[in-house]
Amino acid sequence: MSRNSHASKAESTGFSSSNEASTPLVAEREATLTQLRFIFSTCGFSPASLAVAIGVSSLALLAALALAMTSGWLITRAWQAPPVLELSVAVTSVRALGISRAVFRYADRLYAHRLALRTTTRLRSAIFNGLIDSQVDLGPRGRAHVRLVDDADKITDLIVRTLVPCGVAAVLSVVSLICAFLMSVPAALVMAGAFALTGIAVPALVAQASRKSQATSTRNAFTENLDNTLHNRVEFAAAGRGELLRNLAARASRRETSARVAADRPLAVADALSSGAIGCAAVGVLICALAFYTGNPMWMGTLVLLALSSFEAHAALPQAAQSWQEASGSIHSLSAVLKAPPRPQPRFTDT
Repeated sequence: MSRNSHASKAESTGFSSSNEASTPLVAEREATLTQLRFIFSTCGFSPASLAVAIGVSSLALLAALALAMTSGWLITRAWQAPPVLELSVAVTSVRALGISRAVFRYADRLYAHRLALRTTTRLRSAIFNGLIDSQVDLGPRGRAHVRLVDDADKITDLIVRTLVPCGVAAVLSVVSLICAFLMSVPAALVMAGAFALTGIAVPALVAQASRKSQATSTRNAFTENLDNTLHNRVEFAAAGRGELLRNLAARASRRETSARVAADRPLAVADALSSGAIGCAAVGVLICALAFYTGNPMWMGTLVLLALSSFEAHAALPQAAQSWQEASGSIHSLSAVLKAPPRPQPRFTDT
């Protein structure tokens, strides 16, 4: 009885410690999301505009997905050597989908970047208004440059490289699984497992590695050193400290380069894992098609090409996870600037 009680107490202690370890991460994530919503509301960035950007971007990849499926059907049907007129609709569809993919891609770039740049413009305007009306101390000139320029740019990258790609990947995954499920349930299950690896596990590993990265802090330190060196170069040269400041900026640059290389190393591992998952999914879908598919043989090629083309949206997810982690510090910093208390107004007395 005592041994069991000690074991249960140890298990409960381990469970509570794991909960205590995960609680700060959850609280930090919730605080970051709350601050991000506050920043977006200040900039006039609405969920409807984000949904439109995701929809326009999804059209380009859905056209590519339809192009792959139509091409698979056309290849399989042409193998049977039917009359040419029976293939005319499929041939025309392939051409139309190829053109529409480029058109939708252009529309996606145009709308998403216009949205991000408009948000950045409003954000910088809000920052300057906060500097005028609030009690904000940005510190030295280089640190103020980081706040006003680099942090605002990271919010732009967050929209283009994180929010929109994640929404597009979700839309494309759902559509691909529905199409695969209608043709073969085992193939859909194989694709769902591969989606879980490339869309959840791999970005989570990149986010965990980026959380320990020093790329953002070293980049900010290099910006501060470089600005200090260039802005006051005449005064420091007269004082004989120009060479010292240049050496400090050079060392900060080398540290920033090393940190960036270390931060990008998990992306290479993520690409390798994603490529392996895509290959395994294609082989698994092919095996399921040969072993379990009982429908029209012409759709077998469509199923195989579907498995290959449905992972295109997942290629941007590791970079999206890294951009989110790098933007977290900027979100906290800008939120502190925008939420700063107002500056006390001077009191005028009659004389």
